[in-house]
Parts: sequence; C-alpha cells; structure tokens
Amino acid sequence: MSTKPLSILIALVLVAIASRVDAQCEDGRCPLPGWQPSRVPAERANPAVCRVINTDRGGRNLGSGTLVTMPGAKTIVLTCAHLFRGNQSQVIVELPTLGQFRARVLAIDETNDLAALGLNRPVSTNVRVNCESPRGELVACGFGPDGRYACARGPAVGDATHRGATYPSLMIRGSVRQGDSGGGVFNRQGELVGVIWGVRAGITYATFGQPLRQLFERVAQSPTPAELPRQSS
Repeated sequence: MSTKPLSILIALVLVAIASRVDAQCEDGRCPLPGWQPSRVPAERANPAVCRVINTDRGGRNLGSGTLVTMPGAKTIVLTCAHLFRGNQSQVIVELPTLGQFRARVLAIDETNDLAALGLNRPVSTNVRVNCESPRGELVACGFGPDGRYACARGPAVGDATHRGATYPSLMIRGSVRQGDSGGGVFNRQGELVGVIWGVRAGITYATFGQPLRQLFERVAQSPTPAELPRQSS
C-alpha cells in the first residue's frame, strides 16, 4: 500500500495547525513578576544562548535569545519581537558564563517575529548563522519560565505559513517551554538556523531563512535603533 496519500494528509493537517499557532505569550507579553536569576551550571548551557528580560510598566517579559557575530565583527542578540510589544524601559541580557548586560533594541521585524539587540559592551561568540533551509535533527534551546536551561530535540518536519505572514516558519517535532521564545535552533554543526517563536500540539515553530538575512542587512546598515517595515501579506 502506498504511503504517499498518508504523507499528504499529515502535511495538510500540520499546515492547518500552523495557521492557528500563536506566540508563546498571550498578547505577545510574558509578565512573570517572580523572576529570578538563571540557575543553570555554566558547563551545561550553550554559552551563546541567553536569557532576555524586558522590564516595563506591565512587569517583566521573559524570553531567550542567541548571541551571534555578524559580518564586520558586530555582535548582536537574536530573539523574538513579541517580547518587546509595549514600552522598553530596561532590557537586560543574561549570559550563563558572563552575567548580565544592558541591551537596546536595534531592529524589530514584527511580521516575522524577529528582533536584534545590541549590548552595552562587546562580547565574542563562535556561533555561526546558517540562513539555508535546515534539515535533519535540530536542537531548540532556551531558559524557560524559571531560568533553567533546556533543549527540545527533534527533526525538522517541514514548514508552514501562519496567518498574516509572508515567509513560512520552520516546524520541528518537539515542544519548547514558555520562556524559550526567542531562543535558538541549532543544527548538528552547532550553527544557528532559526529563532523560536511559538509551539502548538507538540510542534515548535521558528523563523528561519530570508527573514534572518533581511534582519542582518538592516542591522548592518543602521547602528541606531530602527523598526523594519512591515511586509504586505
């Protein structure tokens, strides 16, 4: 018996789920007033994966991010945009081996749920970004709601375009946690291939490919905080 019709049916179901998937935080906000510093042994965590704390009048929005080096040796933190909806009175990036740094928003792409942060001092990293379509086994990592580093491991199972988006999102089998949003997705070579933005029904969703390239180009061209123009859907 051919398995092709079954494969097509599974793909259609996954696309239908993706059209309804939401960001991990209701209304794009993650208020967690009981925030504590990350409690993770440095040797267990990828040193480039960080915790992102945005404090404003509504409380603290907690997420994750990844420290990457762009062409020209400019270092930024890649994370998700929905952590910054509302005021940005104080943004802190907490690295497992180096402690806390003040950060500022350099660019936001709300359509693709991406943001780039600049730190108040240079920090080096060896993480490379691969903007090609990822395949095979992937690892999605973050600091969760309580500052505990963990990774969800699973294969890429395709991509799907959620409502209002221009580019598709990567779909990974496995569930990340609330607070992992903005964290990195890595391939077997340790390259960053995506940025987590949501989860539904055992599937993690991440931004990848062309939106990452566009964000890099915008940050490279402008050292000042800026918002990426919204793309028509």
